[in-house]
Amino acid sequence: MIRSIALVSILALILGCKPSVEEGVGLYKQGNHAASVPILVAHPSDGRALYYLSRSYLFGLGVDKDEQQSAALMKRSAANGFIPAIKEAASNYLRGLSGFEKNPEEAARLYRLAIQKGEVDANIGLGDYYEEAGSKTLQKEFYLKAENIPEGQYALAKLYEKDSIETNDEVLKKIYAMTAFKYAKLSAMNHDTPLFSRNVFLLAQYYYYGFGVDSDISGALQALRPVVTRDYGKRADWPENDVYSLYAWILFWHGDQEDKANAVRMWSSVLQGNQTLVHGGLLYAKYGLAVAYDYGWGIQQNKEASRLQLKKRTDTSHNHRIGGETNSSFLYIQLNAEGHLEGQCLDKTNTQFSNYHSYDGFSVLLARAAFYALAHCNEERRKYYSAYFYADKALELGETEAATMKTLLYTKLNNREKDEASYQESLRASVDAISSAVQKVINAKDRLRTLELRQ
Repeated sequence: MIRSIALVSILALILGCKPSVEEGVGLYKQGNHAASVPILVAHPSDGRALYYLSRSYLFGLGVDKDEQQSAALMKRSAANGFIPAIKEAASNYLRGLSGFEKNPEEAARLYRLAIQKGEVDANIGLGDYYEEAGSKTLQKEFYLKAENIPEGQYALAKLYEKDSIETNDEVLKKIYAMTAFKYAKLSAMNHDTPLFSRNVFLLAQYYYYGFGVDSDISGALQALRPVVTRDYGKRADWPENDVYSLYAWILFWHGDQEDKANAVRMWSSVLQGNQTLVHGGLLYAKYGLAVAYDYGWGIQQNKEASRLQLKKRTDTSHNHRIGGETNSSFLYIQLNAEGHLEGQCLDKTNTQFSNYHSYDGFSVLLARAAFYALAHCNEERRKYYSAYFYADKALELGETEAATMKTLLYTKLNNREKDEASYQESLRASVDAISSAVQKVINAKDRLRTLELRQ
């Protein structure tokens, strides 16, 4: 393949008809990679040609896939001053991806170079570098330099989301969540940004689950609708599929029979190309279809199809363990607690949870809803201590309505259970005190590291 490309390039030079870089890039963007590659090869000193040729090797478009060759070409393009290559090389150096050796210092140098050339979004990359270097202060400082563009607003939303999850201070937890919502809303205002769908998905989650804002189903639908209206039926990729899956989920659970049928069609469509691993927003499609087949809502009832949906492998970052053995999503647990599928209401004695207190906001929101549902179903079964346990977990993750529920449940506990609950509360207070002390140490280290990095 490479030899044939070289021959075509030489022939073009001999005939004196070398096509321009613009033609090569145009063919690349049209998807005609077999024709674009020889043209790009014929311009070995042009940064733009090197950039698109690098991407051709990275994804195996018109040439055999070769990460090392891709990395070499990307470095040459960056050295030639092509700005997209400078930023992509910086990102790859920071993370050690796409054939690049991990080199955070070189990443920082390139991000600074991009900033000097007026690339505001490079501040986000430099913020990522400082996070890895151990200075959250500088991370936030550089994110804020990009707070007027959607990419920076999204980064700040995720940063404050993480702050809200990490802190044990209830007041700060609310303030951080509200700040995360503010930036998420700002990030979704510009419909022309490349990752508009990603930004919309985040905002819709905040509305739907009530993170930093009162839970608002219509607000979630309104946030998602521009992507669905513009792209559904035209695009089938991440993050659009996440948007379609959540939009269908809301229609299915809060709409009429026609909405349910539309939701099933959307889920079936987005899962067609994602059969091996279900992750992110596709979890809504997997479990939504399982319920639809189980009940015959929006589609002909098919219990076997429901079971097959449940067997699809899911991303373990959203999982918990039942008895330390079976992996399942928190979304599955919530549905069961609400009486769907197997209708299993887990109690405190047969469940071992993992990853629910990670710093991934999506996992936390799913866990919070699952715990709150478990609190309700255990209360209905008069398993008051299990209900109290799950209400406490939901409250820990920011479900404010669980506070009243927890107080009422405490009055229904027997003396032994009240003693156990009091012990757990005192243990929690001790853990919180230790966490607070640890956080002070972390903050002190951050200040010292920030001073070192500023020098």
